[in-house]
Formats: sequence, structure tokens, C-alpha cells
Amino acid sequence: MTALTFGQRFTPATGPDARAGDAFSDRAAPTAGALTLQNLLTAIGSGYLETICAPCGLEPMVCGVLIWDVAGPVSIDPGDLVLAVGVAATSSAFPELVDLAGRAGAAAVAVKGPLNDAWISSLAQGAGITVFAVPRELAWDQVHAVVRRAIATASATAEDSDAAPSRDLFALAAAAAADLGGPVQIHDAGMHLLAASPGDEFGDPWRTSEVAGHPPSELLGWLRRTGLLERVRGASRPIRVGPPGSPSRLVTAVRAGTEVLGFVSVSEGAVPLGLEHEATLLEIARMATTSVIRLRVAEDAERRLRSDLLRSVIDGTGSAFVLASRLGVHADEEFRLIGFQPHGGVCGQPIEQIQVHGLVELGMEGAAHGGLVATSGSRTYALLPSAQQAVHEVKELAGEILGQATHQLGVAMVAAIGTASSGLARLPTARAEVDRVLQLLSAGNGPPLATFDELRSRAVLAELRELAAERPHLLHGHIAMLREIDRTQNTQYISTLRAYFDSACDPVEASKRLYVHRNTLRYRLRRMKERCGLDLLDPNERLIAELQLRLTVET
Repeated sequence: MTALTFGQRFTPATGPDARAGDAFSDRAAPTAGALTLQNLLTAIGSGYLETICAPCGLEPMVCGVLIWDVAGPVSIDPGDLVLAVGVAATSSAFPELVDLAGRAGAAAVAVKGPLNDAWISSLAQGAGITVFAVPRELAWDQVHAVVRRAIATASATAEDSDAAPSRDLFALAAAAAADLGGPVQIHDAGMHLLAASPGDEFGDPWRTSEVAGHPPSELLGWLRRTGLLERVRGASRPIRVGPPGSPSRLVTAVRAGTEVLGFVSVSEGAVPLGLEHEATLLEIARMATTSVIRLRVAEDAERRLRSDLLRSVIDGTGSAFVLASRLGVHADEEFRLIGFQPHGGVCGQPIEQIQVHGLVELGMEGAAHGGLVATSGSRTYALLPSAQQAVHEVKELAGEILGQATHQLGVAMVAAIGTASSGLARLPTARAEVDRVLQLLSAGNGPPLATFDELRSRAVLAELRELAAERPHLLHGHIAMLREIDRTQNTQYISTLRAYFDSACDPVEASKRLYVHRNTLRYRLRRMKERCGLDLLDPNERLIAELQLRLTVET
């Protein structure tokens, strides 16, 4: 590995003899292969750079990587990723470096900890430049090498950018439509539109809904209910489908081996679709495979980056602004968080967690408005735009995923649906709500799926129970005294009081619950007051007594 030299800058060499990884050079003009910060993070993967603050988003171009020399004059050029080698984030030199890099138009500054995120964010905002954190255990030469390689690779492959797989698919759809005599659409495995032939019929509900960028929920539901979607996935030949309100069409799967990558369909036009059209459609599906795979690889890299961003935000370490920028939404976007975990709270093997993540991700792809998935520990979270789907639809979706986990993976799971929240900055709070419900569901024998609103009272009690464990004096008083009397004298004051509270303080109903005469119940209540001073006619004492009772009895 090349040793670091302060003040050294790498920019991709240019010209007909240039090769990826050529030597360091003076700054040239930004190359065609320059990366955005977003693309750089995708290319190098997680574990190298963590976004602390990105006031201008992650769209700035990275043209080179510069090793900062705090001891001597070093020029910073536009597009540089400045590695703050030897500069502590807490030193007076760091604000000067951030300010200098911002004024020079650098892409970003990378620094090692210990970090004060709030302070660094204020510096980044003031200078208008992105700041990355580098793990303290990572060597600077590793970071330098991986960034250098990403920039060089981007430069070397820039000439291939015109052969974008999406353009290939649109060209294929256009040619197929001319050959088949009807509109052609190509979808991914989640039925999101990848390409369509020109002049496609926008009056078709199938097509019109997809123009908005998401699958048509009504038609997806129809395909699932009728079993046609599974038939298409499993069939070796095209299947004819006739969705309500849409023309009849032939649909076949795009495959790589046994894996379904997507679908190709042709709508019936003036000429009825026959056997010759089926053979042509199969050939088109075969031709689409390579482009769909290339598109999927690019999307997988993007999905991984988004997933890493979501995980960092729900963990409380990432930037909600950067996540919003990456998703193309406002930071105050309304959302709903769903959480999944195995019943009991722990996955058996690491591979099991990977399978669960993939299953949830696949389920979100099939959702009407998509979703973003991230795994943290043994829990998998899905972020959904709450304004787009009703709670019952979200519950239905989560229930389907739980069923698939049981039948396909043999894993019993629970799922929690959080409340609708505004602002991605509230994701850590939403995660805490979801975690609380997952904890309650996993510990009990009730249904495996619930919303936070459905378990709100139990969630509040669970949080108060944790608070009481930290401050035991909150549980001192009448209930503790009655519990001790029950233990030493074989009385039944606690069970009597529990039945009384469960019956809304109705003596008649409480006596029925206890299978005793109501006079017996009244006698016990009177004796409680005599022995420990509990006055159930005092509303404050009654409230505290019931709360202490539930905090120490309920599980």
C-alpha cells in the first residue's frame, strides 16, 4: 500500500494512454469520471466514511483526494476530498481547515474522532461543506487507497456511461412494440416500471398509475388475489391476464436461472395476441435479462447506501437531512416506521437475519408506495411514507411478511407499526416506540402484530416500570406494605385490590371476580385502611396505589 505523503493529491490521469490507478499529478480540470459524494459512498461501501453533516446534500462532485499538511502550505482545489491527517477534530486547526476547504470549493473534509457532532455540524453549516467521520481504528492510508481507487475506476469507466441499462431497456421496449403490434412494458420483480414503449396508452390504468413512479396498488392486489402473479412467476410460457379496466395482455417473467428479475408484458392491440406473439415475448424477456441485471446491480448499491443512512439515523448517529436528500424528499416528510424481530428477540444464525432483511425488503418492494429497509441488531425496520397508506393497509402488508417468514424461513416473528410522524429527525423517537412494542409482543403470548396506538397504555406502563427500577423509592408506600402483610400473614390484600381496580372500583363486580360475598370484599378494603392507612376514597391515593400495583404486578 502506498505510504501517505502530506500535500499529495490524486486526480485521475487523462488522455488516450491513461489507466485507472495512474500516478498522482497536479490538479487537472474535473474529469468526466468524477463522482458525486453519493456515488463515492456507494462505491466504497460502509465502514470508511460516515456523514456527520452535509449542508449541500451529497451531490457535490469529487474530483480528487488530498492529504492535508497542517505544517506547510497546501492548496485545496474545487472537488477535493480533504483527508484531515494529523488534525484532531477538537483542535483549533480543524475549524480553520473546514473554513478553508469551504471557501476553496472542496467536496468534503474527512476527520477522525473523538467527535462532537453538534459542533462539527455547526462548522459544516457555516462553511457550506460536507464533513465525514472516519473510524478511529481505520488507517488513513486505507481510506486514501479506497477513495483513490473509486475515483480512478469512475474515470476509467466513464466512457461506458452512454450504454446505460435503462436506455437499453427503453430501446428494447420500443423495438418489441413494433414487432408485437402492441404497447410493451418492462417491470422489475416488485412490478415497478423500468421501461415502456413510446406512444404507450396513458388511458390504461395499469400504465397511468405507474407514471407516478410506483406500482398500481389496485392491480397488484388483484394479481395477488387471483393468484396470477404467482402463476406468471412459475410459468415457463407467457400468461394471459385481463386486469379490470385494462386491455388484455401477455405477461412473462425475466429470469436469471430460477430467479425472477422482472416481467415483460405486451397489451393486445388491433391484432389478437397468439402463439407467435408468445414466442417473441419469450425472446424479448431473454434479451432483457442482461440490462435488468445491470440495472439491479446499480439499484442494489443505491439500496445499500440508503439502508446504511437509515440505520445511522434511527441509531441517532446519522443526518436526517442527508437521508432526506438521498431519498429525494423534504426533511419534514411524514413517515411511518415498522419493526420486525424474531419472537423471543434473537435470530438463531447471522444468515437468518440476512434472510429476514431480504424478505422484508421484498415485501416493501411490493408495497404500493415502496419502502426503505435497514437492519440494526436483531431488528429489521421499514420506513414507509405514511401519508400514502392507511393503517389497515400497512397492517395487511406486515401480516403478509410475517406469514412468509413462518412458511418460507420457518421463523416466528413479531411486527410493530409506529405512529405517523412528521420529520425524519424524529426517526430515533419513532424507533423507540417501535422497539417498545416489539419488546411487549416478543415477551407475551398475544397476537404477533400490533400498532403502537393499540399497545400505548402497556408501553407507557413498561416505560414507567423501567423508571421505577432506576428509582425504587417511587414504589414505596401502601402497596409495598400490603405486599409484605400478604407474605408474612397469608392475607389476600393485593389480589383483592387488583380485582377492585380491574372492576373500575365497583365492589359488586370485584366480589364476583374473587368469588366472595361483597361484604367480605368491603371488610378487606376497610382492613387495608386500618393496617396501612390506604384511603381509597382519596383520588390521589387511589391513583398512586393502582399505578404502583400495576407496575409491580403486571408483566
